[in-house]
Amino acid sequence: MVKSDARDLCGRLKQHQIAVLIGAEYPHIPSNNRAERELRVNEVKQEVSGCFQPCEYAQAYCRISS
Repeated sequence: MVKSDARDLCGRLKQHQIAVLIGAEYPHIPSNNRAERELRVNEVKQEVSGCFQPCEYAQAYCRISS
């Protein structure tokens, strides 16, 4: 039987119903999505350049990007 995307989503929502409802009922509970988005830019920069060398360059980049 071929499952559709909607059917897969429905199954996952049923499986994780409590977690979904807690997030909807208590929106002030933080998630890590914001933290991940804030770190992603720095991780991409580090991945593209290979690394921050020397340490002063890393500190300068942090000052500029903050």
